[in-house]
Amino acid sequence: MNNTASIDILQAASVIREYADIQERLIEEFENQHHSFLNESDFIIKPKTGILYAMDEKWKFRKHGLGIDFEGSNSGKIINAHVGIINYKRGFDSWRISEYFESLNYSEIVWNSNKIDIDDSKELDKLLELMEKGSLIKKVSEKYKLYEFEHDKPISKFETELAQISKSS
Repeated sequence: MNNTASIDILQAASVIREYADIQERLIEEFENQHHSFLNESDFIIKPKTGILYAMDEKWKFRKHGLGIDFEGSNSGKIINAHVGIINYKRGFDSWRISEYFESLNYSEIVWNSNKIDIDDSKELDKLLELMEKGSLIKKVSEKYKLYEFEHDKPISKFETELAQISKSS
């Protein structure tokens, strides 16, 4: 990773929301362009590889075991959509956001003088739990450990809740 950077927890929350927004748009565009219906029971996606045009960018995609990898040709952004997207198009877990942070050249998240290594899925799980405790996100799938943002909750509201969580910790 070149030119890696740190971001604070509020910036990280914004980046994760961006991930969810992009993933949702890519999945919808995939379904529109390829008339492919996703079904969790057999998870058949055709074609398995190809090109998708969305958000003024060309995206390469590749179906894999439990999801679809998308890579933006211009942005270099990596969206690794999990099979849970069939029911949760905005869903994410620690592994997927780790890949997204890496594609943006972020290496760590800073909060209250703590540093969370974005390659450490256990630490990212703790971050997601903190975001859930702060009512910014909610767990939508226990099976896949997927989260989604609470409907239109502003990240600025999370800042207030983080301050309260910090005081009680």
